[in-house]
Amino acid sequence: MAPAGGFRFLVLHPRGAKHPHDIAGVNEKGLVMVTAAASCIPKKERPKSYYLEGFLNSLLASCATVDEVIKKQGLLISPAFYLVADRSKIAIIEVGLNEKRSIKVTENDVLSHTNHYLDKNLLEANKKFNLSSYIRLIQIQYLLKAQRRPFTLQDFITISQDRQDGPDNSIWREGSSPRKVHTLSTWIVSLPINDAPRLYVKLANPHEPPKTTFYKLDAAFWAKGLKASCR
Repeated sequence: MAPAGGFRFLVLHPRGAKHPHDIAGVNEKGLVMVTAAASCIPKKERPKSYYLEGFLNSLLASCATVDEVIKKQGLLISPAFYLVADRSKIAIIEVGLNEKRSIKVTENDVLSHTNHYLDKNLLEANKKFNLSSYIRLIQIQYLLKAQRRPFTLQDFITISQDRQDGPDNSIWREGSSPRKVHTLSTWIVSLPINDAPRLYVKLANPHEPPKTTFYKLDAAFWAKGLKASCR
């Protein structure tokens, strides 16, 4: 997308969802944002603002760095988890009930998250036990710790496809039945210091063959413009 007066950006948007909202995005300045649902909160207890639309687009159009997103964190009011990155810094913003929140930032380390609250001041929002979320987090942290640094794009692609803990609890979930959660997409962005960002997208829409695409987010890409979507 190319908003008037704002940065151009690319977003991953669900098709056919009851309450569609952008899942992830990256803009031409190399700012990356990814959202994760707070499935530890029962749906009936989530406020109406949970499905607030447009916040991701607004931040990607107006912010170039993690610090700028943090200054505008007031736009993040829905209970959820927001992972933010630029070339020098990464952050996880946890937003709980009543807009209670926490922010964790690092410049030379790893951060990981799944679908339950980690900050000790927000643990009260873990109202619904999500075994899969805990198992996936443990496996992600194990794989990150075991991987030799510096990480490569392929390292994260490999981690994203991990099926170690079965169809319902692995990082890539295929679901043990049609009613179980299925992983529908992977969104990985590499932000090299002296080159254009690289984006890897895998879409696994139901009843369709998986599609895998690499993008080099250079000036030519932004001049052309593309949009990715998933179900």
